[in-house]
Amino acid sequence: MNNQSLKKLYNFPPMYTKQRNDQIIQTQKKKWCDLIFLYYQQNSIFQFKEGVLNDFFNNTEINRSVDESFQKEIIDTLVHEERLINILDMKPLLKENQKFLKYWNRYDSKVTNKTVYKFSEMLKYDETSSEKNEKIFDDKNTIEYKQYILPQPLSFYEDVFLKFLDMSMSDGNGIFTVYEMSGIDGLFNIKTENEAFLKNEELEENDVVEGRMDTQLTIYLLYKLLIEKAICYPIVEDDELVAIKKA
Repeated sequence: MNNQSLKKLYNFPPMYTKQRNDQIIQTQKKKWCDLIFLYYQQNSIFQFKEGVLNDFFNNTEINRSVDESFQKEIIDTLVHEERLINILDMKPLLKENQKFLKYWNRYDSKVTNKTVYKFSEMLKYDETSSEKNEKIFDDKNTIEYKQYILPQPLSFYEDVFLKFLDMSMSDGNGIFTVYEMSGIDGLFNIKTENEAFLKNEELEENDVVEGRMDTQLTIYLLYKLLIEKAICYPIVEDDELVAIKKA
């Protein structure tokens, strides 16, 4: 669905009222998810924070808003589709959590034992996965994480990373810092101003505009999309991924 069609949907009053028919409700939630992805793209953000979508769900042009219970259903849809994810900060866990350190050091790409989780599986936190959490955390009450919305599917970010690596290989030794990888232009898929009908100028005042991918999310994607697939090797300093080297 193109931006013009999404703009019409965003200004369509029935979108803001949860419908009665189950099939229509599912379509309605999917379209709201598409609008959220566009909102995040056009504002160059990934991190999901309380209140970021308040203005988004309140359309002053048509004087309509989505009630809190339906908002929660829409957000739950993002979680179910794994487009809203919780990512752990690896460094403090490796220093302070003995179970996490043990499992992190056990992982090897050749390991077939299903009880040993991959790096990216350990960095992605799911509160409902009690069996996994009991295995890799000393105390679940002390677990801290950030929430992110992925405006594009994982395959999109993998393609962006690979194209950047291919274009940059001739310029150096094949080593790329996490900071460098977090600022690749193509990650945001930014639209032109005349298409950016969901651009929110107020976000900068709330310290939400990022301009680049957050470090924790970048580390997670580098492990999942490049390191675990043996496309790149990790370069670690003081228990933290700082760079990757093309294999």
